[in-house]
Amino acid sequence: MHNNNNNTNNELRVQVYSRMSNVTGSSGCSSMAQGVRLSLRPDGQPHSFLFELSKRHIVPVFLAPLGLSTQTATSAAMLRQVGDPSFKCSLRHTYTWSSSSSSSSLSDGVDGDDGAATSTAKGKLLVKVSNELAGLGGDVCFLKSKAS
Repeated sequence: MHNNNNNTNNELRVQVYSRMSNVTGSSGCSSMAQGVRLSLRPDGQPHSFLFELSKRHIVPVFLAPLGLSTQTATSAAMLRQVGDPSFKCSLRHTYTWSSSSSSSSLSDGVDGDDGAATSTAKGKLLVKVSNELAGLGGDVCFLKSKAS
């Protein structure tokens, strides 16, 4: 049943998190992040917005067990950043389109770090474009665009 009234049910979520990410395959380090996320998805709209404020630490991965060795798998450039945490303040916009006519198959685009869709109907086409701008505060600045 379709309701034609002008009341909207925007979805607003607040998430406090702490996570450890292992990226030793590409950088020889792990990262630990703690922060707050505020996400907004207007009801029935393919757009979602995410504001994130986080503190991140780079943790080198040692080659010897228990970290007893001074030799690491981490590059010298990464080791220079280990002592100081970085602070990230960013805004992400995600547009999600599904070939399904049901809005329930649209993901809000904020459940995963990479903005990956969390649910789709089988056999349906899903297009997702995400842009994240960091540098609104803190000491991390970048523009990241992703399409899938």
